[in-house]
Amino acid sequence: PSTRQVFLYHASTGEFEQLTFDDVNKFWAFMWQAPEFDNEQVFVVMVGGNRLCIYRKLDDGQGGMAWTNVKTIKMPDDTHYVTSPEPFVYNNQSWISFTLSADPTGRDFTKPSLIAISGVVPGVNSLRLLTSGTDRVRRDPEYFITANGPYIYYNRYLPASGPGGHPISEGVFRVDTQLGAVMKSAR
Repeated sequence: PSTRQVFLYHASTGEFEQLTFDDVNKFWAFMWQAPEFDNEQVFVVMVGGNRLCIYRKLDDGQGGMAWTNVKTIKMPDDTHYVTSPEPFVYNNQSWISFTLSADPTGRDFTKPSLIAISGVVPGVNSLRLLTSGTDRVRRDPEYFITANGPYIYYNRYLPASGPGGHPISEGVFRVDTQLGAVMKSAR
């Protein structure tokens, strides 16, 4: 059986370029220009459901370039499954918001989940839990940058009572990333 990989579609040529090759399923890939890497294109992808990997195009040692995993973000033991990663850039740093859960699919509304963010700098553990408690289901985190800093908005539910039960929506909530206000550029 084949595994899901990340491909880049080149609109100008109509060609697909395979970016990952290892034998682990990948989901939710996003590419952006990362200030940490001189605004080069990088991408984040959920790997195997329990980690996020940051890839950057680097010299392959044979005269070519290859997409290389430069950072793996491992999840906490009690909520080690990740879904919905989405990168954003704030104050010249890249961040990724995502959901953490004990559910491997991220779709079980009986299991509580958390919202978290992490930076992308290799060798730096910057994982931050933005919500706490195990009494709510949180889904679909989206960032929004204000003058006071970035907030993460998400849908929040009371957990379903069992496999056939339905979650109760409490609406859209937000949490402060604690990344601070926008830095003024030096003049």
